[in-house]
Amino acid sequence: MKKLPNFQHKTKTLCLLMVSLLGLAGLYGQDWKTETSPSKTFLWRLSSASATVYLAGTVHVGKEEMYPLPDAFLKAYQASDSLLMEVNQEELLRLPTAVLKFMDRMYMPEFKGALELYSDHVLEKLRVITASQDLSMFDAVQPWVVSLFLSMKAVSNQSYTVERGVDAWLLSQAQEDNKSVRSLETAEFQIQLMIDLFPRDVQEQVVAFEELIGKWDQTAGLLDNLLTAYRNGDVVGLESAFVAEFKQDQAAVSSAYQSVVVDRNHNMATVVKQILKENGVYFFAVGAGHLVGDQSVVDILRKEGFKLTRL
Repeated sequence: MKKLPNFQHKTKTLCLLMVSLLGLAGLYGQDWKTETSPSKTFLWRLSSASATVYLAGTVHVGKEEMYPLPDAFLKAYQASDSLLMEVNQEELLRLPTAVLKFMDRMYMPEFKGALELYSDHVLEKLRVITASQDLSMFDAVQPWVVSLFLSMKAVSNQSYTVERGVDAWLLSQAQEDNKSVRSLETAEFQIQLMIDLFPRDVQEQVVAFEELIGKWDQTAGLLDNLLTAYRNGDVVGLESAFVAEFKQDQAAVSSAYQSVVVDRNHNMATVVKQILKENGVYFFAVGAGHLVGDQSVVDILRKEGFKLTRL
């Protein structure tokens, strides 16, 4: 079977999008760099004559011990009239229904036969991970679905949940405070974006799945490191995990990184410019990975002449 060197990056990109734009981005990264004395949050402020925008980085999964959020973050939220989100977390509750539109990409042609594609070693590893000898639930679905399942399991094994994510907290707080809430993307959009990253060829998916399961033992504790970096305002740490992961392979940079990250960063920057023409104070919450590195939302706006102050 021919090995596809850049597809591993696409697998991680899907996991990144579906579960947490930060939580899984660096699960299998090699080099971890950090700031020696971070003192700020993932929060930037920019203003026009009529509006102020707080551009806030979030994580989509979390734990109770992540709270309370930093004072600067809370004060910016409290000062805002409206909340804008990358994707409304209520949209994510529609994922099970939205996924049904893409069933033809999820299942094997005859709803069986997937387990025959995996080696005995991989099947045994899957039994250990799932703590079950019965793998029949995986026989009907394509390998990319199993890859996604394992990535989500990596998060849940470390006791992180979407309900404890910063996005969920913001939405709940905004509803309690009667703030208006707007969403940039829909569940259908994110699902389509993710599925398009995967080839239709099942054998190519097997290669990616076997690479993922082969590195399963490396996941323990790495999500904790990422969330600690977020909590500490460690831009360097998140950039090394989030951006450098894609840049290990030029093909991934030109395809997955472009569509999943850069194109969406430009859309987010456009939204910021639009709301600066309105009146009021806005809290714009996006995955913190969109705010670090070259061609991030922050970088795009600065290159266009906007002054952003990190808080």
